[in-house]
Amino acid sequence: MLFSQTIQCCSMRVFRYFSIACLVIAFLPFQTQEDVAIVATVDDQRISLNQVQYQLDKSFEHVPELASRKNRDKATLDAGIQQCVDREIALNYLQTTRFKTTDVESQLDLVRQQLAQSDQTLDDFLAQLQLSEAEYRRELQWKSSWSRYTRHYITQKHLEKRFEDRRRFYDGTELHVAQILWKSSDAKTMEVATNVMSKLKDGSLSWDDAVAKYSQSASAKFKGDLGWIGFQGPMARKFTDVAFALNPGDFSSPFKSQFGVHLIRCIEIRDGEKKLQDVIERIRDDETKRLFDATVAKHRDKVRVEIK
Repeated sequence: MLFSQTIQCCSMRVFRYFSIACLVIAFLPFQTQEDVAIVATVDDQRISLNQVQYQLDKSFEHVPELASRKNRDKATLDAGIQQCVDREIALNYLQTTRFKTTDVESQLDLVRQQLAQSDQTLDDFLAQLQLSEAEYRRELQWKSSWSRYTRHYITQKHLEKRFEDRRRFYDGTELHVAQILWKSSDAKTMEVATNVMSKLKDGSLSWDDAVAKYSQSASAKFKGDLGWIGFQGPMARKFTDVAFALNPGDFSSPFKSQFGVHLIRCIEIRDGEKKLQDVIERIRDDETKRLFDATVAKHRDKVRVEIK
């Protein structure tokens, strides 16, 4: 009798401990692929928050204040999501072309071999990246396809021609410029600025008089003179893009920026002395971005995009 009660008591304890263990396991934070936050889809291809953070990790590797994921605000994440969506649009297209990736498995085997040399498994590696194997495979697809695509279009000959066509943008050329600035950008201001430009071009209004009457910039006291600028600075890229399309004596069309409406006058140009070999990597970077933007723009309407 005593033995039977002892067995029954032990059985009840085992059952109670087993039940508690099951409850603990049930509430452990086990993350499956379905649990990962999906932030966007391109057709049927899902983009997870982990993929976005991974791309931002690479972008901000040398930016201390954004290197940590916890320091990234919503605007930064939104920009990362858009970049991943754009990349997926490009990859979606590339996978229908001769640039498609067909050797992901061999690439993955190579990664496994490299990891084994440091006693690391693929699972360990993926855990560090916070990516699933499927997401990492997609990453390998992108790298391989995009690399072949850019090598095909951005050749040495292409870079040489781009340098010749846009020499002043790369060779260190500087422009002496002046501006008229309106610190608003509504339709009425654009109308006024356009009228001023017309009068400047037909000679019915002098530059000095136009600056004195209209400019709200601190440079107005110097007849709008901003001094010498290069394509790399100190002015914002939008400003320099417009300015560097001008020749001495030209006036730009009015254009908007975050500061208001600008009208630029090119006074003189000082030619640069840099050669192609000095700036070829910068040209390559610019052309890679231009190719990416053009590819995405061309194929964006051919896919279904949903941002959560």
